Amino acid sequence: MLALSISSLIEEANLADPGQKRLAGNIGNIESMLEPEHLVKLEQRLGDVAFAFLAFDPRADAAVRQYVEEGTLASDAGPHVLALFTLAHDAASPVELDDEAFAGWLELDLAEQPAYQLVRLLFEPGPVPPLPGIAFFARLSEPCEVVYFDLGSLDDAAEVRKRLRALFALADEAVRSSKDMEKVASTLAVAAERRQFQPVRSGRVSIRQWLTRGARFVGDHAGDIVAVLGLVV
Repeated sequence: MLALSISSLIEEANLADPGQKRLAGNIGNIESMLEPEHLVKLEQRLGDVAFAFLAFDPRADAAVRQYVEEGTLASDAGPHVLALFTLAHDAASPVELDDEAFAGWLELDLAEQPAYQLVRLLFEPGPVPPLPGIAFFARLSEPCEVVYFDLGSLDDAAEVRKRLRALFALADEAVRSSKDMEKVASTLAVAAERRQFQPVRSGRVSIRQWLTRGARFVGDHAGDIVAVLGLVV
């Protein structure tokens, strides 16, 4: 499975338009890279796609880590969900997951884990849901609701895969059935509740601010926020 920095995806989407300047996607320039018009270009290139952030501690959440390393996340997410997670190294160019994908963070305490910090940023100042889990949201360029699902009760990679395939299927249906992307989160949450998956819902969150602050924190730990390359990209 290949992964690519979300910054590189944003840059590529903007360079696809004639006359657009290279965005120089680095941590020092993250605010300009994540301007709303740049994020809109990525959304336009992707089409009707929601986003999912898979959050886990690579040391403590062995079942989720093994699932990611087995390489089916891209195909499991399907054509209407772009799956994101964090790597312990830069992915400005497409990279295969290897033994170094999470190695640099294996000794970090939970409070320092980039994935934990990104979930905290999505839900502050309210209670932070536990890791591991997966957060779904419909937009990058504008505030929207986040729907989060706890994956902590799953014992192995096979159970993680089964649960995520079910959630991705619900998200896929929510995207395809919602004429307004604003309704994707509520449609997903209601469908998940019917399946007794117990979603945790946020208020409206600035995903742009989340990406900006998250990219800085992950970069401080020599890592990257990445997307899996598959049916969507």
